[in-house]
Amino acid sequence: MQLTGLGNSPLPHLNVQNHDARDRLLALINSIWSRVGRRLKVAEGCSLVVCNKWKLSCRNSNLRILVYIQMCIKSFFAIVMLAVCSHAKALIPFETETMIRGYCHAGSREDDKALFGYASSSNAPKKITEGIPGTDGEIALIALPADEVPFGKQYHGFRLLLVNRTAKEVSFAASDSRLYITCEARDQDGEWKPIEYLPSSFCGNSRHSAYLPSGHYWEFSAPVYSGSFKTKLRYTHGGNSYSNEFDGSINPGQFKELETRR
Repeated sequence: MQLTGLGNSPLPHLNVQNHDARDRLLALINSIWSRVGRRLKVAEGCSLVVCNKWKLSCRNSNLRILVYIQMCIKSFFAIVMLAVCSHAKALIPFETETMIRGYCHAGSREDDKALFGYASSSNAPKKITEGIPGTDGEIALIALPADEVPFGKQYHGFRLLLVNRTAKEVSFAASDSRLYITCEARDQDGEWKPIEYLPSSFCGNSRHSAYLPSGHYWEFSAPVYSGSFKTKLRYTHGGNSYSNEFDGSINPGQFKELETRR
């Protein structure tokens, strides 16, 4: 969905993570503009159709006033949208020459068996609603490369889901709420190789279980990699389960070098 302002120029990119709210807002604005257009449509012969029932003849001066009112109304809603988007910055490609650390942090109920504590996450499970993919009775790791979201607030990203459509709560091993989910890519020989890694926890205190209730899912933001090597990508959970495959591009160095810890 694209919303245009004065001069039919597109409004700035909406860098917000709540896509349901964003879509409802855009739909509302488009609906209002459509109604304004129907009610203030200037017909040939200086006729004005109001509410599709009344036709009023007017002189040129009145016609200009009505057109001006129409432009002011459109401008008002354009300004409202610009205010909403004023904090947003244009997203940039995510390009790296090294592996990056896993970023799939998941919030859940407390693990009372983790006696020494761990870092929590605010990324709570969400209830499955209409439109969330997956198969009944299964746990699925699903990459949605067409669903753009910000990654790290400034990079192009997409939605990655871990969906529980089973009848039971499921536990996942985690370290400081980081699930063991990483991205893989086919190398030059066509073999699947990791391009992300999981940091080590030497003392073991950070290890615990994260719990995903039945009928719920976790949503993560994953980077849209950019590089010179076009290939297939997928996500894996601990090497035991895999997401759908999708097209992407990376740099060959991502198969070998770990990023410098910052």
